[in-house]
Amino acid sequence: MTMSAPEPFSWTKKKFLDLPPEIILKTMNGMGVEMSVRDVVNIAQTCSSLRKLVFENKSVILNTHNLHALSSPHGPPLKAMSSQELYARAVKSSTLSARLSKTESPLDCRSEVIYDLGKLTADLAEPERADHSHFFVYEDIVAFLLKDVLFVLRLGESGHVQEHVQVELAQRSSVGDRVEYQLTDDETSLLIASAGDEFGDTSPIQVHEVSIDPNSFGRTTCHLEVKNIPQSYFMITLRDPYLALVVMEEILIIDWRRKTAVRLQLLPQDPEGYEDLRDYVDQFTTVVFHPTEPLLVAFDSWRAQYQLAGIYLVDIPTDMSALTPEGDASHLTIRQIDSRKLPRPIIPHFHASVFPTGIFPSVSQSSWVLELFIQGRECRDFIPNDPDVEPDDGRGDVEVAQISLDLSEWTTTQPEILSENVIHHYRIDILNMRGNRFFGFTFPTDTVPGERQVIVPKFEDGHGYGTSWARLAIPASIPAAFEVSRYGPIHSPSSEMRSWQSAISCFDKTTGRLFVYLPDGLHVLQY
Repeated sequence: MTMSAPEPFSWTKKKFLDLPPEIILKTMNGMGVEMSVRDVVNIAQTCSSLRKLVFENKSVILNTHNLHALSSPHGPPLKAMSSQELYARAVKSSTLSARLSKTESPLDCRSEVIYDLGKLTADLAEPERADHSHFFVYEDIVAFLLKDVLFVLRLGESGHVQEHVQVELAQRSSVGDRVEYQLTDDETSLLIASAGDEFGDTSPIQVHEVSIDPNSFGRTTCHLEVKNIPQSYFMITLRDPYLALVVMEEILIIDWRRKTAVRLQLLPQDPEGYEDLRDYVDQFTTVVFHPTEPLLVAFDSWRAQYQLAGIYLVDIPTDMSALTPEGDASHLTIRQIDSRKLPRPIIPHFHASVFPTGIFPSVSQSSWVLELFIQGRECRDFIPNDPDVEPDDGRGDVEVAQISLDLSEWTTTQPEILSENVIHHYRIDILNMRGNRFFGFTFPTDTVPGERQVIVPKFEDGHGYGTSWARLAIPASIPAAFEVSRYGPIHSPSSEMRSWQSAISCFDKTTGRLFVYLPDGLHVLQY
């Protein structure tokens, strides 16, 4: 029997897209530690097949090394978003990062929408309405305080306010107001903590929950009202179920769900290895709550020649005292405790103030990263671990920087430091910055003849466009000055002129929108 020779094996050339989708997906996820959000966007835009794969599998974006660039400090967890929502945010983030990095010339406003808030209520139609404060924005939700009334709005298109609600707060002065916001994870409610003092007399601490769900917008619940506060506090922070108020070295922590509270005083410390450097914990600039642990992270600023900025960890006690049914806090006594201070090199060589700008999941999604904004002066003569060399008085060059602090290992990245050339050229007063710690800081300037600009620090966000100063050109529709009516002690009307700089509310770095509150309404400038 004659056997026929076997036919030669033929190879068929395959393309990457011929592989099963699960293999392609596994390959892309395996590259996650090397891929940025910008890389995923570029890949998805190469062909419809890869775009469909990214649309249907959000793990590709969730595994990128700079996922934090998509997070909003007041927004819900990114894992809760759909694949389409996550991809849309990735495209917007990458595009905006590239646009803000173009520093050759000021960015022109691409569009402007004016919301006439005077139509909503008589309070907003009063001539004093430019005296707003404590601005909050997330997507189409805007909130701000006007005297003792807090307004929450849902903005529509073409200058139309779809819905709004007024929250009457305890009577307080506009100067002593303390307001903090938190958006619930399901994006259905806005939590609002408020406190204040009027000529030395403290007003109640309150926690309200305002529904922003389309089906129940405006429904308001007051969860807490604490009276007879034993101290006048200068700042407030909120993270469900806690709120904290701070003055000097004292912290008042309230569990507003359980109606319990404690007053803590952090004891002074002598830093190890610095016998000549007295480190007094007596000027906290801000505090934030750890997102998952009963822990408070407190920041103090440099005060004198012998104190550099520091970060302290404060454990939240489990045995807090119960508030009275009437919410009376006068019985609370001060409890002195020791704090844990993080090593000095965590904020190297700076006489500075430190401001948290967001808490985001780490690359591994197993821990959290705290983003910090630093403004101050470089301390060039300070040599770590050398007690014979004193720090200088912080008269070095003014600088701003950003670092990221890992909340599990308590380590930091190398600071991203912005060039001082822009600061000197535009005569920016870095110590009097405007804005909200969670919305990015702005520096309005008109020192260059014929130019009105808002200078915004733009740090490297993992998209690869670098660190730079973004310059936003102010359109001619924003007046250089505007008149505001005032009423004196005897209620006699008068008026004063305000500079356009005082009308800047905040710059939302996640959307590229600048909010300007003027007597004729709320101007939303898209860059």
